Amino acid sequence: MEAIKQDKLYTVDDYLYWDDDESYEVIDGIVYNHCSSLRHQDVSSEILSQISAQLDKRRCKVFAAPSDVVLDDYTVVQPDIFVICDRSRYSGDRFRGGPELVIEILSKSSELRDNCIKMKKYKESKVSEYWIVDFSNGVIKVHDFSGNSEGEFGKDSIVVSSSVVGVEVNFKTVFDNLW
Repeated sequence: MEAIKQDKLYTVDDYLYWDDDESYEVIDGIVYNHCSSLRHQDVSSEILSQISAQLDKRRCKVFAAPSDVVLDDYTVVQPDIFVICDRSRYSGDRFRGGPELVIEILSKSSELRDNCIKMKKYKESKVSEYWIVDFSNGVIKVHDFSGNSEGEFGKDSIVVSSSVVGVEVNFKTVFDNLW
């Protein structure tokens, strides 16, 4: 989770003008490399598939990384999965503000960033609900920021969103379908 490009505090405007093929996130002006593994993508696609099948697509949309979410002038992140229902903050290129639901899938390189740095930013940015999927340990942590509650679920659980009506993820199916 090493920060890169540390010579100044970077803004979203800086981020928008980078022309390399790397994937980055800027959190509070600090740049981080954004990468994932095939296992990570396998978990993500299973969760994304379930959520996509359940949403009323006229009301809400689900997106996956690499899709930009601008939280403030110094923070643009690429959540693994996020659901947005407020069309007014969607520009077609990126979303501005906190989504209703954000799901991050832990990896060794993202553990501190997802559990601490991003969680703090998501809460400050009015994300309603934040799930952290730790597939290595078979644990799903749910932070309901709008209801100020949290819970922990095992890999055989069905987790129901409190912020997006009709969304639930059967993690037994997710874990059973992993290669």
